[in-house]
Amino acid sequence: MKRYAVVLIVALVACAASFGLTRRLSRPDTGDQMAWLRHEFHLNDEQAAQITQLNAAYEPICANHCERIAAARDRLRTLEIEGKKNGPEYEAATADWNALRAECSRATRQQLERVAAVMSPDEGRRYLDMIGAKLTKFDHSKPFGLQ
Repeated sequence: MKRYAVVLIVALVACAASFGLTRRLSRPDTGDQMAWLRHEFHLNDEQAAQITQLNAAYEPICANHCERIAAARDRLRTLEIEGKKNGPEYEAATADWNALRAECSRATRQQLERVAAVMSPDEGRRYLDMIGAKLTKFDHSKPFGLQ
């Protein structure tokens, strides 16, 4: 019985390691968005520096949006727990949450357009096509990022 437990544990560890390695290798430069951006959109040093500055300037705005959206989401959950899902307070909280998400999406789209403007025209259009599609599916559960 002890031998079977050891074999089972080894098999589970091997499966987990294989899964993790496969996921890691199937995604290019997952740890460094700027390296991916440079490679994917053929950025020179000046373009990369400008985008880094744009991203640094936008981070506090993004963080503020994330905080406000998280607070609105928490407010909705609290109202649901309190059984107030059908009341006017919940409707107002939902409207607030939707407005915050729309504000974030607009600001993020503007940021993506600023980033694209630094690229060559063709690469900028390709970037907006690729990343803009992801923005439409964005759930506002974390910062959007560059990729």
